[in-house]
Amino acid sequence: MIRNCKFCGNQFHNFGKSKFCCLTCRILGQCDLDASGCLLWSGATRGGKYGVITVDGKARDAHRVAWAEFIGRVPLGMYVCHSCDVPRCCNPNHLFVGTPQDNTDDALRKGRHGMTGKKHSLDTRRVLADRLRANPAMNNPPEKRKQQSEMMKARWRDDPQWKYRGA
Repeated sequence: MIRNCKFCGNQFHNFGKSKFCCLTCRILGQCDLDASGCLLWSGATRGGKYGVITVDGKARDAHRVAWAEFIGRVPLGMYVCHSCDVPRCCNPNHLFVGTPQDNTDDALRKGRHGMTGKKHSLDTRRVLADRLRANPAMNNPPEKRKQQSEMMKARWRDDPQWKYRGA
């Protein structure tokens, strides 16, 4: 079936339900330009924040896919960070590649890190004790946890809604 791309208008062969001729058109076709120059992702989101796009059957962060499509491959272990601080933005001019530490430093510099100037109010032992009270299963010895894990894997394997890929 021959279709016209929803974004650029080019004709393309479509054997599925795609409305776009290529990944570039797919990204740009699902973004809206705002006043600050951000290309805001209007498709699916993760937690209402970061855009999500399916590529080769896998859900991916839209801003990472945009970087890879417009700029180049993202090095292994690196983050694609937002200089504009807008999680839905896919504008490659508002993105930069950095280490996890670069991302944290950027957040601290801009005052948007959750721990800025805060101290933990509880010591580690109290937190652990509270968690153990709330979840007694954490007290189980490793053998018991392994047995519970195997039971859950068997349950998932038999349940058609789960696609179990275990050993």
